[in-house]
Amino acid sequence: MKKLEKYKAISEFINSWLKIVAVFAAGLFTVNEYFDHKEGEQVKLTLSYVERYSSNKMLDIRNALSMKLDEENDALVSTLSDSSLDANELQKKYDKLILEIVKKHHLAIQLKTLIDFHEEVVLCVNSALCNEQVARDFFSADAQELFRGFYPFVCDERRKWKNDKIGQRVETFYIKTNSNVCLG
Repeated sequence: MKKLEKYKAISEFINSWLKIVAVFAAGLFTVNEYFDHKEGEQVKLTLSYVERYSSNKMLDIRNALSMKLDEENDALVSTLSDSSLDANELQKKYDKLILEIVKKHHLAIQLKTLIDFHEEVVLCVNSALCNEQVARDFFSADAQELFRGFYPFVCDERRKWKNDKIGQRVETFYIKTNSNVCLG
């Protein structure tokens, strides 16, 4: 009888461990499925931003900015290639020219719309609702071009509204600066 009791105890022990292993494996499978689903949902939400960015309204805004910059290309090239200016003077002249272009062509609303859009994308990524890599792949080039080209406008808005947070998410996420571009 002792052998039978011994086998029964071993059997119960093995059975208990098999149940523990099964529960653990099921837990791992569930967690894996959750993260796969979560990542899929993040990609899906990020792609909804891509769809919105490709909408006629956003495309019209981006095209209008490009056309106005093309119209001002000679003035931009002349300013940026002025070798008689030191770096500080060149920056001031460029800043002034960009602000004049924005005012002359009434571009403030379009710029604010694009900056706000990119801020929303970054907020979505930072909240873990959107997929960071997909957002960077789709929006980095445009966001960097927008911010680098129109940073004088962003700086002017920050000064005007006494709010250093304007465009900050775009600056830190896409430009990756450790400092405020408006400080010089």
